[in-house]
Amino acid sequence: MRQILSKGQLVVCWALGLWCSFLLVAWFAYTENILGLILPALVIAGLALLTLELRKRKPQKEGKPVARGKLASRIISVSLLIIAVALTVVAIKMTVGAPPTKERDLIDYRLLEARVDYIARNPNSFLDVRFYYEHALLYGRLAKLPEGVDVKGKIFVEIFDTRDVFSDKSGMNLLEQFKRELEHISLFIIPVTLRMHTTREKGIVAKFYSRERTPLGYFYRGEYHLWEE
Repeated sequence: MRQILSKGQLVVCWALGLWCSFLLVAWFAYTENILGLILPALVIAGLALLTLELRKRKPQKEGKPVARGKLASRIISVSLLIIAVALTVVAIKMTVGAPPTKERDLIDYRLLEARVDYIARNPNSFLDVRFYYEHALLYGRLAKLPEGVDVKGKIFVEIFDTRDVFSDKSGMNLLEQFKRELEHISLFIIPVTLRMHTTREKGIVAKFYSRERTPLGYFYRGEYHLWEE
């Protein structure tokens, strides 16, 4: 069996193998999945065995390579290019996509703490408030929102009027009440928004309900809106 891989292709294989191993270790750091440590070891071990095997074989004599060898070499080059592109896409998704699982878990925990803190500090006036991170993506039950309202990468806040603070208001007065309630509630999630490097205007989407859980309005991109069916 002739040696198909050239020295250049072998170097590329090692580079891709090490890059893949780095991504797997980074994945382990975020998910604590043991495969993130086992698979890199297998990849590097496989490359080492491949290198030793190729070193044992005699290089092909100089001259015009046979067509079958040239075709196999081209297939390998194309395959390596595809693998390189795939690993690059994975790396981009890991760095600019949604936060890793551990980060999501931490945000969810901080939001739960914020809800408890809000209730504890307002025992006689708290509303029924629910905090979610990327509500649509994680829970699959996105409360109905107007078209174009995007909760990706944001904190979604549901505020239910258990104190009838919205019941006797309408129009601008109701919007002002929304603003007072949300500004007070958002104080308790400031540590979370700071961690997300965002502001209330950009990082929070809120929806307001009556005591009967009828939608009354919503907050999006710094503006308050009355609900329209």
